[in-house]
Amino acid sequence: MATRIKDTTTFGEGLLTFNVDGEDYQVTISATGGGNTLEGIANAINGNDGLPVNATVIDTGDASNPYKLVLTSELTGEDGSISITAAPANQELIDFAAELTDPAT
Repeated sequence: MATRIKDTTTFGEGLLTFNVDGEDYQVTISATGGGNTLEGIANAINGNDGLPVNATVIDTGDASNPYKLVLTSELTGEDGSISITAAPANQELIDFAAELTDPAT
């Protein structure tokens, strides 16, 4: 994995669909204005009214991969479980969505 810079590393563009408590919420990720960087994706998620998910870019302190996007559900327990898919078939965004839902990363 390449070093991630929060405001310059990009992850493709398309739609991220978040499923929370059985409801789907779509967030458009665009390359315009840095919208597909970690900060841009966090802003798109946080700017989506009704989506019960908050996104934060954190500094992990890791020299080779210092930034990570952390998602937090506003719901608790199993209701707060988040699944994410990406479309259209943009491999960068699909890989990013898979990484977000992998607890090992």
